[in-house]
Amino acid sequence: MLPGQPPTNNRQIKAVAALLIIIAFGSCTIVKNYQPGKPFVFKTKINLIGNFTNEEKKELQSKLAEQLDDSMDVRAVDKLAWKVLKKPPVYDSANADKSIIFMRALLKAYGYFNDSIYYKASIKKPKPLQKVFRQKFYPLRTIVNFYVRPGKLVHLDTVSYNIMHPELQHLADSTQKDAFIKKGDPFSKNQISSELDRLTELYRNNGYLRFSRDELIGLWDTLDVSLLQPTLDPFEQLQILQKLRERRNNPTASLEIRLKNPDSTRMVKYYVGNITVYPDFDVTDTIGFSGNEVIMKNIRVIQHKKRYRPKIFPENIFLPNGSIYSQRRYFRTLNRFNSLGTWRLVNIDQVPRKGQDTVDFIIRLTPAKKYSFNTNLEGSINQSAISGNLFGLGVNVGMQNRNFARAANLANTNVRYGIELGSADGRQFIQSKQFSLSHNIYFPRFIPNTKWIPERCRDNIRT
Repeated sequence: MLPGQPPTNNRQIKAVAALLIIIAFGSCTIVKNYQPGKPFVFKTKINLIGNFTNEEKKELQSKLAEQLDDSMDVRAVDKLAWKVLKKPPVYDSANADKSIIFMRALLKAYGYFNDSIYYKASIKKPKPLQKVFRQKFYPLRTIVNFYVRPGKLVHLDTVSYNIMHPELQHLADSTQKDAFIKKGDPFSKNQISSELDRLTELYRNNGYLRFSRDELIGLWDTLDVSLLQPTLDPFEQLQILQKLRERRNNPTASLEIRLKNPDSTRMVKYYVGNITVYPDFDVTDTIGFSGNEVIMKNIRVIQHKKRYRPKIFPENIFLPNGSIYSQRRYFRTLNRFNSLGTWRLVNIDQVPRKGQDTVDFIIRLTPAKKYSFNTNLEGSINQSAISGNLFGLGVNVGMQNRNFARAANLANTNVRYGIELGSADGRQFIQSKQFSLSHNIYFPRFIPNTKWIPERCRDNIRT
């Protein structure tokens, strides 16, 4: 030992040794319940080749890993400082080939049409220290490396709508600013699907009740027909070769959205007709019932029992008579009745008239239980050097009325009584008492009813 050098600290040596042991075990994977003598999938790795940012690389690798066949996906469970792999799948090259098919389909869905994927499988024999005790066959660990070269990302060169219907074509052209796909965007099947959903919703909000997503189709083409036309002019041939080279470096695709098979019955523009409300509908005792009918603002209200005031329904129904049918207004009416809490089941049937452009609505509302009760008992013990031992007891009772004043209002009444007992010099006495009563009424609208509040905000207002 050199002069002035401190003696070696045994604690530091032990700490370093413990850290090395943890690191050694942390990089260790224990395999259980494998098939002896057969190579099994121990690890799969996806190597992405190309110019990608770190975020793009991680995201694409994660998506490609989800496309692995179930027999190629390794799921190790972390336990303390090591990993445990139970029942690993037997390696089969056919499963690796299936994984390549799935990966290639994913790449094409995201605009990579010129991909190249291959894999290499290597069987890694265990080291002497990793041999299984009293096991005839050692575990044959197979490591599969997938090498994925996505190629150049295809961008949209042109986006066109060929709807072959004047009004539908006008709606598509006038709302292109809201489209999910635009010229110059990367090709993506998910975005194309979102655009088809947007157009379907747009048409259904403008009267086309029976229009469905199946009526639309998206066609894309990655070839330029003009480059395939033969020519004898050498200058034109050079221009074509130059365009082909540019297209290879920056591949593009053209997209056209059109009607698949136009059906005249699905191209009818509907208008709102009659609205009938059954506010106390019950399948057990109201089938065929047609009494107690009241008409309020072109809305017919038929009740089996006079549980509700008819005037509350027009303000909660957003389907004006004679207006163009709108799916948005239909769902708004449905959600409005569901949010009130007075009815446990809401059903709105849309009934198009045969041979006409009018749709009637039948609203069936099944009431929830009008009253609900709750009660609970509370107790507490407190020890204090000043006041001695204290024992508290409290009782809470609550009642809820889901149809207060027959107007779908919510009324809550809560009563609480509490008492605190204390002991001093061996005598029992009352320390304190508490009594509280609260009563709240929630009206699902603004009171007083004013028209200056925007319509889009009225559904979220309570008084």
